[in-house]
Amino acid sequence: MKRITIVMQENRKKSTTEIMLPESWSEVSGNIYPELASIYMKKPDEMDVHDKTVRAFLLLTIEHYKVIKKLSDEELYDLLRNIDWVFNKLDILDNPLPVVVIDGKDYYGPQKAMENLRFAEWCVADTHFVNYSHTAALEDLQKLAACIYRPVGDGDEFKHTHPSYRGDIREKFNDQLLDQRSAEMSKLSKAYLEGIYLFYASCRHHIISLYEDFFPKREKKEGEAPAKSDFSWFDIYDDLRGDPKFGGPDKLEDEFLHTVLASVERTQKTMKELRRNKKA
Repeated sequence: MKRITIVMQENRKKSTTEIMLPESWSEVSGNIYPELASIYMKKPDEMDVHDKTVRAFLLLTIEHYKVIKKLSDEELYDLLRNIDWVFNKLDILDNPLPVVVIDGKDYYGPQKAMENLRFAEWCVADTHFVNYSHTAALEDLQKLAACIYRPVGDGDEFKHTHPSYRGDIREKFNDQLLDQRSAEMSKLSKAYLEGIYLFYASCRHHIISLYEDFFPKREKKEGEAPAKSDFSWFDIYDDLRGDPKFGGPDKLEDEFLHTVLASVERTQKTMKELRRNKKA
């Protein structure tokens, strides 16, 4: 947190205000995070860059609004540079919304960096994540949330203190419940859903960076329009479900995402090495 001191003088009376301003997304409190995420997600036709920055600053200093509103435009402008990180450094790995409550029922989200995601939930969740980035359909936001937020599972394997703990307190992912759960998630505000989306987006970027052979970087030429991709996680699933090392569809679906990606990454590296040696 960064300490900011604001000194003001009114009617010959001098006052000093100390403000603790977050310096990263990890320092943003959970009660403010959804609204900040919503500001971040605003498109240019909804809110211009300057307005987004001012609103973000006001939100992060909301407890001192009476003081902030008295600042001149020049004074406020000088302070805005302190929140450049909001728009320039999306590095949300600790889940800011570890649990959401809907009609008195707790739905738990993924752990830090989504390390406990299973392959099946990733395939479905990422499909809705990509769809939303193209269509902005609220339904995709709700289904993304429904994929990764689930109630606590029933049984010893869902208790983190038990020897048979499976590494996740959430009940197992079941795509047959997606529509029903999506209807529950529709009761959350759009800001909360956007907060979930932003956390997913940040963790997704982190995950992609860990597997450079599975997710090769494509250099975009200047002036080139983004290429349409026919990539599908369901195609990847279809290719892997017959692989004996994953033990069939049921085991593959419940395998940790990182286990699957690391395995495929090793295979791709091996194949590249074989091709290089063959050419040599």
